[in-house]
Amino acid sequence: MRLWFHGCNLALSRFYSRFVALQLKARAEGIATPVCGTPDGPDTD
Repeated sequence: MRLWFHGCNLALSRFYSRFVALQLKARAEGIATPVCGTPDGPDTD
């Protein structure tokens, strides 16, 4: 199990919480969710 933290002001937290929830659901279902800018992500040179 992993810890997820999402912080900003209330308006941004409410707006982006939907996208975070969709990403968590996709990962729970086994769907790949690549993240740009990480060492193992698609932007690696």
